[in-house]
Parts: sequence; C-alpha cells; structure tokens
Amino acid sequence: MSGQGERLARAGLSRCAEPEDLAVEAALGVLGAERLWDIVRGSAASQEERHVVEAALLERGAREASAAAGLATLRERLRGRAAEADPVRDLENVARLGGGLLLPGEEGWPLPLNDLGPGAPVALWWRGARPPVAEPGGWLGVVGTRDPTAYGLHVTSVIAGGAAAAGAVIVSGGALGIDAAAHRAALESGPPAEAGRPLVTACVLAGGVDRLYPASNARLLQHLAREQLLLSEHPPGCAPTRWRFLSRNRLIAALGAGLVVVEGRWRSGSLSTAHRAAELGRWVGAVPGPVTSGTSEGPHRLIREGAAELVVRPEDALGAIGLLRGASPPRQEALPGLAEPSPIDGLSEPEARVFEALPRRGVTSLDRLVLAAGLAAGEALGALHSLLARGRAERRDGGWARTRH
Repeated sequence: MSGQGERLARAGLSRCAEPEDLAVEAALGVLGAERLWDIVRGSAASQEERHVVEAALLERGAREASAAAGLATLRERLRGRAAEADPVRDLENVARLGGGLLLPGEEGWPLPLNDLGPGAPVALWWRGARPPVAEPGGWLGVVGTRDPTAYGLHVTSVIAGGAAAAGAVIVSGGALGIDAAAHRAALESGPPAEAGRPLVTACVLAGGVDRLYPASNARLLQHLAREQLLLSEHPPGCAPTRWRFLSRNRLIAALGAGLVVVEGRWRSGSLSTAHRAAELGRWVGAVPGPVTSGTSEGPHRLIREGAAELVVRPEDALGAIGLLRGASPPRQEALPGLAEPSPIDGLSEPEARVFEALPRRGVTSLDRLVLAAGLAAGEALGALHSLLARGRAERRDGGWARTRH
C-alpha cells in the first residue's frame, strides 16, 4: 500500500498535469511523485535533480533546449493549477461519491495500464460498486460513432450483449451513440442484478468521475456510478476537453484484451482508439456495414487495410480475447497509417492544448488560457503566436479566440 505522502502527491499531480505530458512523465520517473510535487509547489530543485530530469527528457526524444529547461518549465507550467489544488479535498470528495483513488502498484490497479509505460496515468480515480481488479481478464472495448444508424445500434446490442452474457466486461467511454449502446447492452445481458453481481461494464471518462458527460447520458452514467464502474485519470470537478478525450482513448484501448469498432466515419475518433489498441498489441476487430453508409467507412477501412479482423457475431470477439474454448488472445501488430485527421493535426503539443483551450464563442485572457491549457505563460504565448501565424487564432475584443470560419 502506498504511503499517504505518495497518495497526496499523485492526487495533486493528477489535477495539475495533463495526460501524456512528456516533462511530467520524465520527471516523475526519476524524481518520484512526492519530490516532484514538492518542486511543483515551490521547493527549490537541486542541480543534480535538474540534470537527471534533463537526461530523462533527452532519452525520451526532447530537444536539447527543451530538455535543459525541463524542470523549470514544468514547474512554471503547473504552478497556477498547483496553487489552487487541494488533494485532501479531492480525496474526500471522491470518497463521498462512493469511490477512491488507485496508484500504480496498489492492489486493484489494472495491470494492463502498465503496458502504456511512461504514458500510464499518474493515478486512477474510480467511482462505483467496486474498484477495478488488478488483472481484468476478458475485458472487451466497444467503440464507435456518436451518430449511429439503427443497424449500428442493433449490431452493438448483439455483440456487446452477447459478449457480456458470456462473461466479458464491456469497456467504453459513455459517449452518445455506440458507447452508450454498448454499456446498455452489457447491463441488459449480463448476469442478473442481485447481491454480488459481477462487473459487466466499465466507463472511462474524459473528466472527473462527478462530471457525467454528456448530460443526455446522465441517467445511464448515474446508474453505472452506482452499480458498475466509472474510471478517470482526472480528479472530481475536472471538465472534459478534446485533449482529454483523445488521451482517454488510450485507456480504453489498454484496458481491454481486445477492441471492436462498430461504426465510425472516415475521420472517426474510434479509429484512433483502434490505432492505440494495436500499438499495445491488443486484438482489433471491426463490424462491416452497408457500403452506402458513411458510418461504415471507418470499419471498412480497418478491414480493407488488414488492420482489423471482421466481426459479425459475439463469438468472433469472445474467441479473440480468450473467452471461447480456452482461446488465448492473439497479439495485434501495429497498424500503419491509422492516425485520423483532427482539428489539432499538425500542431505541437503546446499548440494543440492552447487551440483546444480557446473558446469556440467569445474570448479569453492569457491568464485563463494558461490555466486551461496547463502550460507555462511563455509556452502558451509562443503557441498563441504560432496559431496566429497559422490563421487558427486571433486577437479580438481585448482577448484571444479561435479564428472565425
């Protein structure tokens, strides 16, 4: 069991740092959570500490100038959020919600997340009838479009429901469309709702476990929070953002022994989840659909390029994840060329964070932008000027905004 200092430090870092932050990952690996949290909150870093973080960043592929300023930039980046962070309050809040916080190495920490390496969550917040299990065998990710066809909803019900009835735990993201249909199918087809009912579905959120987004799925998510399991790498109160949705996909990809894409357009985010799953060696399947349907373009692309196996019934997925006739999950080769276009394609990490933090309506100040993006002021200003040159941001009414189209 981790000590209280480690728990508070990781709780605090999870509020201040965005997922997959290279500098945070590097510093955490060489300094440890407690020391990094002290530095973020103002403790002076020694020359040796600066050097080991610089070396870790260089090893991870950072540029020399960025690596040299690594610890100082990281502290400036997180300083604003750290000043407002209260990990004790966050832990009390999640306990009141009927949940808790899991740290790497603790009992219950989902071991498949370790396959993410340095990109694994700093900590994992949960809410539900039970915490995660350490080795979630037979978990199956089911993802797809937010605007499904009647066909897609039917197939999701058949595949997710059939898999749940056979003992699989359905993992998805709680979004409109295929995600919600997969959760509902698992609830309807899993073991009867009685004392000791096993876990049948888990939902990974892009915000805190109290931020039940989207609002139109609130009733479903409330049920999952009571009877099943909500997971997030963000503490209570954190809002979902596009950056966090994209990062959330890697957790869905990692938690399952396999992943099924039901419907998705050519630019669907579900293809990026398939890409991450394949990178992690997970089995990937896709459901074919009518050739006249735009929502079938994504799965057809995966199948045509040999990136996914064709799935037409629950048994196709059950066999692949080892829940049919004792089969063992096959290892999926990495998928070439599946990174899907999005509004942040071609942007650096600071540029992408600032772009996503810019309001779609109205304007925001630089100070608010720095907090929303989780960057140092210099980083945010540099990213803003780069976006300005690209025509993606503009000065308007005394603040900053996305360029009008």
